[in-house]
Amino acid sequence: MSGGALDLTEIRRRGQTEAAPDPAQKLTPREHSFVVRYVAPDGEQHQETVTSRILSGDERLEVGRIAAALAATRWDTLPPSQQARTWAMAECSVALREPPEWLSRWISEDDALLFGVYEEVQAHERRYFRRDDPAGGADSQEPRVAIDPIDAPSTAQE
Repeated sequence: MSGGALDLTEIRRRGQTEAAPDPAQKLTPREHSFVVRYVAPDGEQHQETVTSRILSGDERLEVGRIAAALAATRWDTLPPSQQARTWAMAECSVALREPPEWLSRWISEDDALLFGVYEEVQAHERRYFRRDDPAGGADSQEPRVAIDPIDAPSTAQE
């Protein structure tokens, strides 16, 4: 053979020796690290690897308690933009593991930083719970959750 092309024997051999991908390798880990680059209003440049973790059930409740404390008023009286800010700050405060001091300082003041980090935390959560379809097709996976009522009344006309 010339030019490095594979012949049928080589193709068949590769097909027999390469194991099928392990489905567990496709799973997203609970912890996720990402680099945050930020130029603070004072001109100081920061770059740090930050780690977030998928929240446990108790941590999810903690986010709600923190958001309520930050709101310091009835939630429904806050403008939607402040609800979003408050929730993002509460979630980042629980999800981020040992954030650097500069991030802790500026995340509550700079919405671009807050929502940039929050979006990365949310993107990790979507991947973890497989709400993002990596193949891009709506029907490429079985649904993660299916509810089939057994004793539901029939909606058919009798």
